[in-house]
Amino acid sequence: MTNPARILIVEDNEANRTILNERLNALGHISILAENGLSALAQIRKQPPDLVLLDILMPGMDGYEVLCHLKDDTSLCHIPVIIISAVDDMENIVRCIEKGADDYLTKPFNPILLRARIASCLEKKRLHDQEEQYRHRIEDYNLNLERRLKKAAHVGTQYLRSYALDLSRNRAGILVIILGVVYLLSFVSYFITGLLLPEDSILGFLHRLHKAAIISFIPLAFIIEGYYVVRGLGENKKNSELIIHVLVSLFLFSILIVGNHIVFKWWLSHI
Repeated sequence: MTNPARILIVEDNEANRTILNERLNALGHISILAENGLSALAQIRKQPPDLVLLDILMPGMDGYEVLCHLKDDTSLCHIPVIIISAVDDMENIVRCIEKGADDYLTKPFNPILLRARIASCLEKKRLHDQEEQYRHRIEDYNLNLERRLKKAAHVGTQYLRSYALDLSRNRAGILVIILGVVYLLSFVSYFITGLLLPEDSILGFLHRLHKAAIISFIPLAFIIEGYYVVRGLGENKKNSELIIHVLVSLFLFSILIVGNHIVFKWWLSHI
């Protein structure tokens, strides 16, 4: 047996303890011996076993009390218990099962039946332990995911807060946003104007409007955008990083101009 089980034998009769100990050793298990209920509970709390073979009639604390202590303790109630007793009346059997015992064998016990009951209880214990491991993994995963989500939310909130504070202190940033909205609205106005006015009266107006946007508005946006980048990042960024930010900003505006030219020429060819 690759993984021998630790089985606690609780029996006040020395001869019976010896017989059970020999049976368990023959099956490849590790046996722990206790001669009364108090000793059994001390052994269990010190290092919980995989299975308990419990006698009922013992001096001092009997098997019923030991069983109640085990099943009332949330950290120990999962340990399977097989009652091995000379008392074979139905009333005692039912009483033990109701208190949480997993099985009941009468003395003298059948070795083959004992082996089968032990194997069944150990399999039940193994499945329980496996389920607990999965549950702990899921709990750890959920806790880790919750921590990561809180961290991401915190970082996002801090970023938005700092960005909002920076905008409130930097008028150039506000102007960039306003000019961007105005530029988009002026772009849409080409199509709206074309739908509302006759062709003869709008061609000259649209040409002048387009030239005015290219000549005056876009360079002004370049200047304000560059000023915003330099002012907003100048305290914490290197000069090389500032240059890269400004160039990227100018590049994006250049793409916007080219796209505007292409769309405008297409529109003129289709009106």
